[in-house]
Amino acid sequence: MYLGIDIGTTSVCAVGIDEGGNTIFTQTLPNDSAVSGRAYEKLQSADRIYDICKRLFDSADAVSRVESVGISNQMHGIVYLGERGKALSPLITWQDGRGNLQRKTAAYAKELSEITGCKTATGYGAVTLFYDAENNQIPPKTHKIGTIGDYVAMRLCNKKAPVMHESNAHSIGLYDVRNHRFNEPAIKAAGMDILLFPEVSGKAGVFGKTESGAAVHIAAGDNQASVYGAARRGDDAVFVNIGTGSQVSVILSEYTDAPSPCEVRPYFNGKYLMIGGALCGGYAYQLLKKFYNGIGVGEADYPQMNALAEKAVGKPLPVFDVKFRGTRENPAETASITGLTAENFNAPALTLALLKGESRELKELYE
Repeated sequence: MYLGIDIGTTSVCAVGIDEGGNTIFTQTLPNDSAVSGRAYEKLQSADRIYDICKRLFDSADAVSRVESVGISNQMHGIVYLGERGKALSPLITWQDGRGNLQRKTAAYAKELSEITGCKTATGYGAVTLFYDAENNQIPPKTHKIGTIGDYVAMRLCNKKAPVMHESNAHSIGLYDVRNHRFNEPAIKAAGMDILLFPEVSGKAGVFGKTESGAAVHIAAGDNQASVYGAARRGDDAVFVNIGTGSQVSVILSEYTDAPSPCEVRPYFNGKYLMIGGALCGGYAYQLLKKFYNGIGVGEADYPQMNALAEKAVGKPLPVFDVKFRGTRENPAETASITGLTAENFNAPALTLALLKGESRELKELYE
């Protein structure tokens, strides 16, 4: 079996196929690894996530021997790793807010961008490292930083140091897309230790093997992986991916500067992705579900919410702006609802308006 594992923010999924491309295994487990911390922190236990991935691997291996494993992971976040490959910290996720804290004249993320000339945002691993370095929060004996996918690959192969695919390397920030390496002058200008940044690979090749002999490939970023999986019929398409966040992406054969707020990311086989990313995709729908459950009308679920939305199709709706987490350019931006009337102030209209708000944000990025 060829097994794919995707490490999402809210769930971890696995799919196994045979040599003919037939699906012979699927399983999804909740990512219940959240760790409490300071008000601005969004943390998940790296070891708990590994345990979930290992459980999926073992379940698949029991169905049919796993020959090869591919890993995709939630991007931007980092884990501090010791010299022997042990996680010295939780996963500091892409939703972490320390980069929005005030430094001298501006937030850490903004000042890092100004110091380096590189576009960064809170939740990027380089911003996390920048903040932690200045506030003495890097764990003692830290040897490298890695993404959660890197860490799971290390644990599966019993390796001591990560190798990071450039899709993940770019996601943590201060990465030179054109020259395919971390931007050493920028890292040094920010006063950070270049030696903490891991080895980078342009290919998601074999990283190592499990005890059972399964080949484990270098983990790739989930945005690029989702496009790669959907692009089997050609590159000339627009790809929409909605998870906790959401993206609209197009494949580029060569590097092209991106208009703000879009960005260009490394892809596979020497190509690039132009992407527009929204911080709220499925997360906004999850918030609405929590709202319904919190007002004491029973335990709402997504099929019920979908059915509510269907009732409002073709009727006048309010306008729901779903920027509950702001944007990477303006983290302080908030969500809003306008155009409420006596006729559309109801659950069906609000539910459909939120879904249309998610779609509208992606359409604006597409345009």
